[in-house]
Amino acid sequence: VSFTAQSKTISTVFDDDTSYQYYGNIFDINTKDEAITVTGMHIHTIATDDVYVEVWTLSGSFKDPETGPGRWTKITSGPVRGMGKGKPTVISSEIFDEVNIPGRSTQAFFVTLFTEQLLYSPGTSSYSNGDLVIQSGSAIGLEGDNYEPRVWNGALLYRK
Repeated sequence: VSFTAQSKTISTVFDDDTSYQYYGNIFDINTKDEAITVTGMHIHTIATDDVYVEVWTLSGSFKDPETGPGRWTKITSGPVRGMGKGKPTVISSEIFDEVNIPGRSTQAFFVTLFTEQLLYSPGTSSYSNGDLVIQSGSAIGLEGDNYEPRVWNGALLYRK
């Protein structure tokens, strides 16, 4: 008898408002009691053609003053086909490296397109279910400038 963990999804929003687009979003997730493995991601872009995406992660919060460039690990690098406003753009599992996150811990994610086409929403909303919480974060520019608080528009795919 074999057991396969069921895939789950948690989403923020895929807002149609295109007033808020930038190069990248950075945000934290907090796991609840059990460990999870992030297996994929959907992002929100204004683009309707191929765009180059990178996703980086680190154990702990992006707000930690000890967080420097050397602590981040690249987990995605490659092209995706943008689906446009209001629709999820899937990052293929072929270019997404899974991330194991212990229970009761924080993990930061940084998503960038290198073009000003990643959509986000203003505000401090968090999104949660019985397994994890996606916190509000910041919109990040290529020169390190940021705007906060901002809500990443997207979805995480994971298993327990």
